[in-house]
Amino acid sequence: MLRDPGVDRGVDNVLRNCLRVAKGERVALLHWKAPDLVALFEEALARTGAAVVRVDLAARSSVPPGTDHARGALGALDGCTSSLLLASQELPMALSFAVRQAVAQAKTKHLHLAGLDQRVLAQSARAEPSLLSLIASRVCDAITAAGSITVSSELGTSLEVRASRAFPLVIGNGRPEPGASENVPAGFVYWHPPDVKGVFVADRGVALSGHRIATRRSPLRLVIENSRIREYDCADDDVSSKLDAYFASNPNAARVGTVVFPTNYLVRSEIGVHAQDELSPGLNINLGFTNASLTRAAWEAPVQLRLLARKLTVRAAERSLVEAGRHADALVEGVDPFR
Repeated sequence: MLRDPGVDRGVDNVLRNCLRVAKGERVALLHWKAPDLVALFEEALARTGAAVVRVDLAARSSVPPGTDHARGALGALDGCTSSLLLASQELPMALSFAVRQAVAQAKTKHLHLAGLDQRVLAQSARAEPSLLSLIASRVCDAITAAGSITVSSELGTSLEVRASRAFPLVIGNGRPEPGASENVPAGFVYWHPPDVKGVFVADRGVALSGHRIATRRSPLRLVIENSRIREYDCADDDVSSKLDAYFASNPNAARVGTVVFPTNYLVRSEIGVHAQDELSPGLNINLGFTNASLTRAAWEAPVQLRLLARKLTVRAAERSLVEAGRHADALVEGVDPFR
């Protein structure tokens, strides 16, 4: 079967524009149950003239973070200036955290490519960091000027999300600096909001412990006050029981940790791959984990639940950012998705 030429464009974008691999550079290729992806990237790295060090993380999956995971990954990173983590499914949170710790210590430029396939490489992974940064700067300017955003939908979402200079707007453009990690596919702005209030209807799904639960047939309605879930309702008993267990897992599990505004201009519709679908235009609500080292949140949680919705409208004061699930024209002006 012939390979979609977009796949090679995506891989090339990841290596040349995101990771900026140079000839002779030593690159660590960490992988987790992703033989097809490893073959693609090894072939492409060979074309760049880079030296590749392969590390299979699957054998270390039962080791707690902070022990052999971090030491093993750190040892493999010795002498490397860039690193990639390839996974065909979402990684256990502990393993992902341990790898990020290791690359931070090793000071490599690191990319996380988890839970994706060749379709993602041919689509959202082609997004150029410079264009993602352009869109993100427009988002940040609008939010900073307004001090808040409003989020609404036909199904009943009516939410106000505050912003503050005390909590920076963090941009994910897929181009890491030494010692930092970025995700691919990339394209988002996120922050720890000082206050969130209103109603959020998660009719796309919820992501919990590496699994996404669809809620399209039974939307989940949540009432948020002072950035905490005060009540929630869902007709699906299985979803409700999983939420009950999650909220009981940690004192901060019900608090809004971060909100995420996706900026990837190549995401047009869902394809059934979470790594790309969660970059659909709108706003995602993340409960629990705050990524406090970047967001400056005053608290942290070792758990996380992501709330996802469809066809949201997002505004910063009078400025439209997203209209019914599509980026506003002014936000993506001058960005050509067909390049």
